[in-house]
Amino acid sequence: MGLELEAFNAIPHGRGLGSSAAAVVAGLVAARGFLSEPEALADDVILALATEWEGHPDNAAAAIYGGATIAWSTPVDGDDETPGPVDAARLEVDPGLVVTALVPETALATRVARSVLPPTVPHADAAFTAGRAALLTLALLGRRDLMMAATEDRLHQPYRGEVLGASVALVEWLRSAGQPAVISGAGPTVLVLGEVPAAMRETLAGQGWRPLVLPVDREGACVL
Repeated sequence: MGLELEAFNAIPHGRGLGSSAAAVVAGLVAARGFLSEPEALADDVILALATEWEGHPDNAAAAIYGGATIAWSTPVDGDDETPGPVDAARLEVDPGLVVTALVPETALATRVARSVLPPTVPHADAAFTAGRAALLTLALLGRRDLMMAATEDRLHQPYRGEVLGASVALVEWLRSAGQPAVISGAGPTVLVLGEVPAAMRETLAGQGWRPLVLPVDREGACVL
């Protein structure tokens, strides 16, 4: 018996939206659909395989489980340089939350975006961002009044202006207008945790940004 495979990836490539991890997860979930014992490719196995092949457990976990996810790895024998087993936990996101992705016309390789990051950061900046990450959990669960403070960052956005000048400038402009905007992944897409007003989206579309207002997927990867 032959097999005909048709793939359609609606996630823009090279834009900081996790398209590579989503494609790997899609392939693994499709393979599970052909198995007589699908439990052999349980979600935790898919997470491990996708991380091994693609390298981003945070992106893979979101594609597998849906919602908002927190992914982590356990160092092997205390060696922080050697990635160990990965795991993930899922959050039940505020049911009314939508997000707006502002996708530019040009792509940017992740390695380029990473090349401008410093090898170390000040302790104060690390502590600041750790607190904001914890705050973001509350914001995603329904405390939208915390969203602006929760999306402040000192670890990567200030350094990436060198290669993401237009994206960083857009984040600053949106935040000055009260929109909780961040760089999506390694960029150059700008993500707003909320719905950007239609007039503002129209203006940005005229400047080369493709606005996508997206619901939060709550099911994750599945066989249709």
